[in-house]
Amino acid sequence: MALTSDNIETIEQFADKLEKWAQHLSYSASPTQNCWVELALFFYPQDLQVTISRLAHIPTIGRRVQKDFEDLSDMVHKVDAWRTQRVYPEELGEFNSLMDRLKALALNIVLTLRKISDADRSESPATESTAVENSNASEMQGPKPAGIRPDDVPAKPPRKEALMAYRLYHEMGLTQRQVAKRMDSELKLDKPIRPWEVSRWIKQVENWRIRTGLPVDSVPERPSTTAVRSLQTDMGTRPDGRIGRDTRPTARHA
Repeated sequence: MALTSDNIETIEQFADKLEKWAQHLSYSASPTQNCWVELALFFYPQDLQVTISRLAHIPTIGRRVQKDFEDLSDMVHKVDAWRTQRVYPEELGEFNSLMDRLKALALNIVLTLRKISDADRSESPATESTAVENSNASEMQGPKPAGIRPDDVPAKPPRKEALMAYRLYHEMGLTQRQVAKRMDSELKLDKPIRPWEVSRWIKQVENWRIRTGLPVDSVPERPSTTAVRSLQTDMGTRPDGRIGRDTRPTARHA
């Protein structure tokens, strides 16, 4: 069966990202690790479920790929549930064995997809020429941004707190001090979170995203403190304690 160029592109993108996720799987038993969240992040900015749906609609192989991914999904959620409930020291051997099976299952899916796309590549010359052009273009883009040393980049996906800090800072537009207060109220940790910890976590996620080829989100514009104070001064403080000019009529003297 000859696949279309779109079919081959979808298969290869899925195989590349699934392989990268499998290679970065953490054997940590910490409840802060979440395989499903990490898998979704490796597919960003594409949506994981949308990608699976596209694969499922490919004739002949779609149903097989969907079944393989359902098995993978079940195992991922089993790992996450076990971490949440706590992995006891005497269970580490069994837990690591489960992680090995999860990694093997993911890589087997990758291998199957690569065999399918390679077998049909010769029947889609346009796709092959496009891949060569993209490869040449990437070589002409020059070196990657400087300033990031290998020891600055986490070897595994950042912890849950770091991902949460990044989301609150980049996606919700909170300041680092606001992020610290928000995380304190939601996570209920033993010690209060400091803004410098938030800054370090955000940097970890930014570096990790750069290393894995994910874009770093731009920080939403926030009004400066000076501008806010200037607006408050210009508007004045009303007698009732609210900001803005007092529009109530003043009493007339007899």
